[in-house]
Amino acid sequence: KNVLLQDSIIAESLWHSIDPQGPRGNAIFVGETARDIRFVTNLLAANNDRNIRWKYDTHGEMINNVIFGWGGTSSWNTTNITDQDNYDIATYLDVIGNVYQAGSDGLSSAYAVYSENTPSGSRVFLSDNKASNLTNLDSTYRVSSRILTGPTPISSTNTYEYVLSNAGSRPWDRSPDDLRVIAGVRDKTLRLRDKVGTWPSIVENHRVVTVSTDPISETDLDAALIYF
Repeated sequence: KNVLLQDSIIAESLWHSIDPQGPRGNAIFVGETARDIRFVTNLLAANNDRNIRWKYDTHGEMINNVIFGWGGTSSWNTTNITDQDNYDIATYLDVIGNVYQAGSDGLSSAYAVYSENTPSGSRVFLSDNKASNLTNLDSTYRVSSRILTGPTPISSTNTYEYVLSNAGSRPWDRSPDDLRVIAGVRDKTLRLRDKVGTWPSIVENHRVVTVSTDPISETDLDAALIYF
């Protein structure tokens, strides 16, 4: 309940790797009974599936995200609210100001927001999204106004540049992988991956700490902590 994921990069979930179930490559899965789950100004890139999958009995929002480079040969791999389990408990979802781009591995004609066997009573608000093929969702489930109250969206015209400029923990000092992912989205070359390279070499910082006798006094504790 009450989860916000914002300005993050969710990219390159490995496709044909070591999972015993075979090819996977999943991005984000929102499980049943989740409430007020919001994804705002994130980059989802080169993830085969679940971009994002909303299960039955979920309430949430997708606002101003960039979804790039899904996989598959059907509409299943984009944003999905299909009820495979036949529990038939409604999904409530706002999808506002997002940008969907298929990339090299994705089906360009896939529906950005796809559903079949839609849970009864579901309510979905779609507004200002950019996609070559927006949705197959029956009008029965579509509503004309926003369902949940969350962050104020920006125009989808500005979504792409905003996300690519701001997503990631340190957009002002990006790691080589973040730079590579962003560049791959910009030039439309980022693709699904089966494996990664070696672990990066990261500088280690060491500090010597002199441990006082036990029990430690407040004075000794303060003196030790001041260095941190």
